[in-house]
Amino acid sequence: FQRLLDKMKFQNEFLKMLADVFTGPFKDGTDNSKDYRWFAVIYLLIRVITISFYYIPYEYHVIVFAFQLIVFVITGGVIIIFRPYKRNIHNFSEFLMISI
Repeated sequence: FQRLLDKMKFQNEFLKMLADVFTGPFKDGTDNSKDYRWFAVIYLLIRVITISFYYIPYEYHVIVFAFQLIVFVITGGVIIIFRPYKRNIHNFSEFLMISI
């Protein structure tokens, strides 16, 4: 992997900074807590799934609404149960944004 990065002229520090942007607000395993940095990838996949629902034809709008509702309820439940962010205000505000 390092050889590939060298050929592409990416700097290792650049990739670390890019990863920190996505995983920065999540708990990282310090302070006797669990590591929830994996939640950034799951959250990105959830966003891709919900955006992909908009490409389904309008005839199935009831089914699309039901799937979106299910995805949002599951995501909100996961956020409240696991509390992946470092600050509780982020967990609570994320839950409110998904709930509304």
